[in-house]
This record gives sequence, C-alpha cells and structure tokens, in this order.
Amino acid sequence: MIKNLSVKNFGPIESGDIEFGDLTIFVGPQASGKSLLLQLYRFLEDAEAIYTFYKKNNNDWRMFFSPRTGDGFILKLFSALYFGGGTQLLSSKTTEISIEGATIDFLKLISQPSDKDKHSVFYIPAQRTLVFQDGWPRQFSTYPFGTPFSLRFFSDVLWNLLDSDNAGTSGCLFPIVNRLKKQFRENIDQSIYWGSKVKINKNPRTGTKGMELFQDNDNSGLTYNSWSSGQREFTPLLLGCYHLLPSQGNSKKEDIDTIIIEEPEMGLHPQAIISFFQLVIELMWRGYRVILSTHSNVVLDLVWAIVEYQSIYSKNQRYEDKIYTAFVKMLKLKKHNTIKSIFNSVIKKKCKTYSFNHSGKRVQIQDISSLDPASEDFTIAGWGGITEYSGKITDAVGELFSQVEDE
Repeated sequence: MIKNLSVKNFGPIESGDIEFGDLTIFVGPQASGKSLLLQLYRFLEDAEAIYTFYKKNNNDWRMFFSPRTGDGFILKLFSALYFGGGTQLLSSKTTEISIEGATIDFLKLISQPSDKDKHSVFYIPAQRTLVFQDGWPRQFSTYPFGTPFSLRFFSDVLWNLLDSDNAGTSGCLFPIVNRLKKQFRENIDQSIYWGSKVKINKNPRTGTKGMELFQDNDNSGLTYNSWSSGQREFTPLLLGCYHLLPSQGNSKKEDIDTIIIEEPEMGLHPQAIISFFQLVIELMWRGYRVILSTHSNVVLDLVWAIVEYQSIYSKNQRYEDKIYTAFVKMLKLKKHNTIKSIFNSVIKKKCKTYSFNHSGKRVQIQDISSLDPASEDFTIAGWGGITEYSGKITDAVGELFSQVEDE
C-alpha cells in the first residue's frame, strides 16, 4: 500500500503531499481535484490489474502506442479512457508523481504494464446511482469509451453480485440475517428503509430484473426510480459493503487492502450518515484502509471526535471506559462485545484529513489532520471550509440582531 504520495501539476492540483492513514479524509470545493487524485491513487496501486481488465474487455490501450505517437497523444488517450472523456490531466514535461519519495515514470507505467489481474483497491464512485438502469447495474463492456474506469468497474462488480445465486436470500437484499452487524442493520433500517425490504424482482412481461422496495404485505414493489434520493444513493453503498464484508469465513476480501468512497453523504439525512459511518468503522476493524472524500460536516464531526478520543486515550488509558461510553453514544450504538472490539481497534488507528484549497485556478493540498477548531490557521479551524460558512451565517445573523437592538 502507498504510504506517501506527492503530486505536482496534475489536473487542477499544483502540489500536494499526502501521508495516508488508516482513515484518510479529503475535503474541498467542487472541481478541486479530489476525485481525480483518488482515481490516480487507484491506478498507481492497481495499474497491472486495471490494464488486464481493460484488455479482457477489448480496450487494450497499448495497441495505440507506437514510436510515431508522441507522449502528449499517449497521455491524452489514456486520460480519456481511464479518467473520462475530455480530460487532459497529465503532462510528460510538468507533471511529477512520487511514491515514498521515488519519482514515478508514468509514461512507462501505462505503456508497459504487466498482465496481473488482482485488484488491491475497491472504489465506490460519487456517480454510483448512474450504474443502475431501472434498478439494475450494467456490465463493464456496455459503457461507451470515455466513461471513467471507477464507474464502469463498480457497476460490473454490482452486476456480478446481483446476478449471482448468493446475492440475497430468496431475492431479498435487505435486511438479511447475519449480513452486517445486527445493530448496524437495525440502524440502517430505522434511518433509511423504514421497514421496507429491498428485493430483486423480475418483470413477468419483459423478463428483466430490477431492485424494488416492498412494505409488509405488499404484492407489488416500488421501482428503483421511485425511491427517495437517499435510498437510491445508499443502496449502492450497501451493496459495495456486501462485496467487502464476507458473511462467513475471512474477515475481509483477501486481495483488497484499500476502500475508496466518494461523497457517501449524498442524499442522506445526518442520522443516515451516522449509520453509514458505522460501516466505515467496521471496514477499519476488519483491516481495510479507508479513504473518503466528503462535503459533510457530520462526517468531519465524527472524525474529529475520534481524533479527540484518541488524544485522551493516548495520554491516559484509565479513561478507556469513559471514552468507550462516549464512542457508542456518538454512533448511537449499544455496548456489546463486538462493538467493544471495534472500539479497541479504531481507537488505535491513524486518521488523516486533507483540504484541497483553491488559489486562483490552481489547488494546493494542506494537511489539516488536527481538525483543531481553535487553530489560528483558518483552514484547519474551519475544517477546509466545512464549518466556515455556517459560522459566517451565524455571525451575519448576530450582527443584524445587534444592529436592530441598538436602534
């Protein structure tokens, strides 16, 4: 696994140095390069497996390379294929990528990959709802050229998961007994599905499959496009976790080391975000490294709390029981041996947070891992802008009240 990654002149990013933790958070405004850097990380980890997967699906990018094709053409072609059509993110003259301090020859990496097929990174993209057409994902090969690899691959994984015989019990995808921790499953139900069951249903007229929501005693289900936004956003996350959290045997996928999840909060109420974060801490407990990009103050609140708990714990472990009590209260859980085991693991994990800051048209990446609200650095105190604007609104309202009272 990559521990330290440095980039210069990559897409909108002018420069950035990142040390990855067990949990790493990216924050920043739209179009600041978070997703692009996550996709770059994924390629750097899995270049061989990604090339092999493209090749199996008749997208062998090496067939376009020859001594006559310039470096610019090769990088542009690869960028459009992997990152998405129209992107031009890499330059052979100005882009610099380093791993553990060693410079990477990116042209060599994409032009001479080997044929390995094991992926070490699992990526859940921000556009995850796009993988479903009327409640059913698409296979990799059905997407057009220019569709980002992260979206196509995630869709293909879900297609295989849902098409397999063990996708659920009698076609039921949620809830499934012994799939997810009981408390986590109950909290997901109470914050997202509200007693409804997610099932695979087959249209008797067309023979096509789709996911539908069923209430008790309902003979017909609610089709995917009629679900709430939060239910449509969360279900791909849930299915991704099914892929990562084996119900029996191994604690994790044998080859997967890192989980990347973009903007998990989309469409979700704060309580549902907490339910999702319960799955994040289980991923960490099982030994995965987790990387999240987010615009949610709830996610940052939870990470800040864990950092504070860790600080207290490191100074005096006699407060462990008090910290554990605060931990379960924060996540709306009940004390249990398994939850205590998760706590004991998470309290020792390293958390890192980075802010992607616009400076004109360029972006600088800043380490704000302390998340100290009292910091003199406004980026750290404002959590990369996550809390900055709510504070400004409060100040504006307070100033107005002060003026009104003076009159």
